[in-house]
Amino acid sequence: MVKQAGGTVGHWFPRTDYNVQIISRAKNVVLAKSQIEQVYSELKNKFGLLLPEVIVDEVFPEVQTYQVSPVEVPGYIGADETHLEMWSLNLIITTD
Repeated sequence: MVKQAGGTVGHWFPRTDYNVQIISRAKNVVLAKSQIEQVYSELKNKFGLLLPEVIVDEVFPEVQTYQVSPVEVPGYIGADETHLEMWSLNLIITTD
């Protein structure tokens, strides 16, 4: 039997999922792609990582993760207003 259901997925333990976008920018599209692929290979499907404190408009403290999962492989998103080539990576970072 197949049923259609709505709502959010229930989890077996208390957790929080964060959707995070990482953007690589460089004057050269090949360099921007190389940078985002390095980040992708370091983070994809990792468990138990301790992510360091980051400042992006505000301070995000270091966090212990349960899992880091890519939403998709990195993708080219064009050039910004200063003509830097951009690649994007979206991740789901799961914490407690």
